[in-house]
Amino acid sequence: VVTEFVNYISFAVTEFIHGLSDWFTAPAVFEGLYGDPETNQQYWRAQSSQNCVLMSTAMVIGQLTGTSPDEDEIVAEAVATDSVANPGQKMYQGLQSQDGVDVKDAVALLDRHGISATLTTYGKSEGNLALRAVAFALDEKKAVSVGLHGGTVWAAVDNEPLPVGVSAADHQVVITGIDFTERVVYLNDSGFAEQGKNMKVPLDAFMKAWQTD
Repeated sequence: VVTEFVNYISFAVTEFIHGLSDWFTAPAVFEGLYGDPETNQQYWRAQSSQNCVLMSTAMVIGQLTGTSPDEDEIVAEAVATDSVANPGQKMYQGLQSQDGVDVKDAVALLDRHGISATLTTYGKSEGNLALRAVAFALDEKKAVSVGLHGGTVWAAVDNEPLPVGVSAADHQVVITGIDFTERVVYLNDSGFAEQGKNMKVPLDAFMKAWQTD
């Protein structure tokens, strides 16, 4: 079973580009829904700490194996497992920690659950290519997790003005579907309480949020 952690660009070189409402146009050849958000909403899990990467990992495990660890279970595993991103440390320091889990450690956790994961990056001029890759992955029944700016997504869902001055991603979510006809993205988002289950986000707002990563 394969999942893809698709990161739009590394944190170190990220730069938020403002005023480009039409920087991305969904390919005309793509129509309708890719993915299965209705089925995969059952694997949504909520976070109670700075552990969105870890909870996204739990949701991916559920989506691909049929059994999703709860927060206590995935936390216990990460706390007890050596980090590949930070040798000499554990993957996670516990619910009281302000430090999250590195995406490279998430890939290693998935491997422990029999899931082969790849980490893919795209440049800022490759939004179209990146979204195509996600659509194809969803069509092939893979699971996809991405980093983005949470506030941009949440403001769009709540019909509030999008934030300005954003320069870095701060949140990890699971994409369960893209509807190119309705121009919406479906997310399982551990950080938005119950509303994060099968959350429907305007495509343009999602792309701007994703661009920060």
